[in-house]
Amino acid sequence: MKNYALLLKNAAFGLAEQELIFDDRGHPADFVILEGNPALVKILGLDGSAIAGTRLSEAIPGIFDGKVELLKEVARPGAGDRSLDHTFYAAHSGKHYHLQMNAIADNQFVACYVDISEQKAHEINLTSQEEKAAIGTAFDSASHEESEEIVRRSEERFRMVMQHMPNMANAFDEEGRLVFWNKACERVTGYKAEEVLGSRNAMRWMYPDDDYRKKVWQAAEDPDNNDNEATLITKSGKKRIISWDDTYHKIKIPGWSSWGIGEDVTERREAEAIRRIQFNIANAVAEIPDMARLIELIRKELAQLIDTANFYIALYDQERGVFHTPYAFDQADAIAEWDAEKSLTGLVVKLGTSLLVSRQEIQELIRKGVIQQVGSMCEVWVGVPLSTGKSITGVLSVQSYDDPHAFDENSLALLEFISTQVGLTVQLRQYIEDLKIAKQKAEESDQLKTAFLNNISHEIRTPLNSILGFGRLLSEEGANHADRLSHIRNLQVSSKRLINTIEGMLDLAMVVSGTVQSKRSSLDLQEVFDDLQGRYRSLCETKGLQLVFHIPESLKQQAIETDSMLLHKALSHLVDNAVKFTEWGRVEVGASNSAGQIVFFVRDTGVGMDPGYIDQAFEPFSQENIAYTRGHEGSGMGLAIARGLIRKLGGDIWVKSAKDKGSTFYLSHPL
Repeated sequence: MKNYALLLKNAAFGLAEQELIFDDRGHPADFVILEGNPALVKILGLDGSAIAGTRLSEAIPGIFDGKVELLKEVARPGAGDRSLDHTFYAAHSGKHYHLQMNAIADNQFVACYVDISEQKAHEINLTSQEEKAAIGTAFDSASHEESEEIVRRSEERFRMVMQHMPNMANAFDEEGRLVFWNKACERVTGYKAEEVLGSRNAMRWMYPDDDYRKKVWQAAEDPDNNDNEATLITKSGKKRIISWDDTYHKIKIPGWSSWGIGEDVTERREAEAIRRIQFNIANAVAEIPDMARLIELIRKELAQLIDTANFYIALYDQERGVFHTPYAFDQADAIAEWDAEKSLTGLVVKLGTSLLVSRQEIQELIRKGVIQQVGSMCEVWVGVPLSTGKSITGVLSVQSYDDPHAFDENSLALLEFISTQVGLTVQLRQYIEDLKIAKQKAEESDQLKTAFLNNISHEIRTPLNSILGFGRLLSEEGANHADRLSHIRNLQVSSKRLINTIEGMLDLAMVVSGTVQSKRSSLDLQEVFDDLQGRYRSLCETKGLQLVFHIPESLKQQAIETDSMLLHKALSHLVDNAVKFTEWGRVEVGASNSAGQIVFFVRDTGVGMDPGYIDQAFEPFSQENIAYTRGHEGSGMGLAIARGLIRKLGGDIWVKSAKDKGSTFYLSHPL
């Protein structure tokens, strides 16, 4: 009988038994304290000699001001399901309290009053959602002094208090068998008393890792260790963080080799971790310029609370209807881009809400045709939308390929809690990256425009000087007939070059301004190839190049609806470039019928292009090597003009090229 009394006397928490009293109309009015332990006397600052019979409203004036509904709540019929959870401020002491009560009989309750004044000052939420059970314990965390009052209760009363207090209480005998296991232990771990009492394996079930279990025991047996927290595994496989008060080093209880009082602090530690994560992320935005490093930091911060071995941020391209993952960590797949439609990630965007789905639920969605499988099948998947407030810009996701219990509603709530900050962080960093790129492009554009203007100036001055020079020679007396003919031919070449330059500038102006006009009519493809052959045969022969045409028989009589002038110009620019930049070998021109389109190609064995330049090749004012092109006739406008013209006709243009190995340009046109 003395075990429980001794335990309650020396525990660092206070308990009170109190009774609900009613007014003359039968309405709940107050509580009267029947009995309280020494810790309660100390925490509430009451007179220990007169605590019994004290009304609660007298001990703590104003506790129920405006809170009549709280009293009505605990006065509901049925003793077993009545409880109260209330946080209040006591003006007389200037302290904040957290009150928890649970019914143990009709109108009788075990209650606790937690002094949370210090925690309130630091804005720490001391209330664990898992601990919102029905009874209360007053836990004065600032002190573990032994009380001078002795709680004298019967064995049955003490056992009832110990069994129903909200904090965990357990005990082991000399042989390591579990001999006490209260209701809070059952609630937190999921193991019923009948499953564990008398067993030597209880610790093994809750701490399955041998090394970690050994550390837990060592920490518990260290009398100087005042900060003993351990993470146990519940019966359902979830992790809970327990703060143990191993007072048994000071208080020896017969038959109990070791015992402890534990508080489930999981939600408290998670809240602290979330605040820390938010703080670290906010600092990282300013300190880490590289986006990939920033996302890696976010992943590592989250790893303190959940499994982030498979973690990705998918950014949503609404215009193209796809996701791309510039930041992904995955043990099974490496998927850079996928269609949003009929994907789990797309479903998050479509519904505008978070998803937590198991393998079975994913398979059911696939069976119903709601989604299609993308990548390897996982055991559990979580996706949370990233939003800047106006629209969803992406999805933050974690998944597990081997543990169906890796994530739960708490994991989902955690990701939702930080998703807004992560979304804004990613968006802000993306804006910064975009601004850097835009600045770089603007600077490059200025440089290119300068180079372009210099090149255009060269392309205009050179033929003009030639025209003026040969014109002057023609005007001189004494020139023979042969010289005059040579001067005339040079005048014609220079005039043609000048005309081509001016026409190119006008064409580019129309392409850039979007004012290109097209007049469609029927055109035989054979006519296109005959024109190109007639125009470039002699030029290739002059340079010692082969000009080869590849025309399938099926296309020789093929006619298409097009603007012949625009098509001729687009193809001519491609052949011009091929001949200009090829010093030996050959130039090939051909076409094929592909998926309802005519695909022309122009292939050469010339200088080729660096792969890093290909994306810029069709941009106005863009030239890979200004110094090199200065040695060739032309303004560098041809590819930009060709792309603008062919797109006006409903086609497109692309290129495959390698440095010093030549290029193949493709030009598509609808049939």
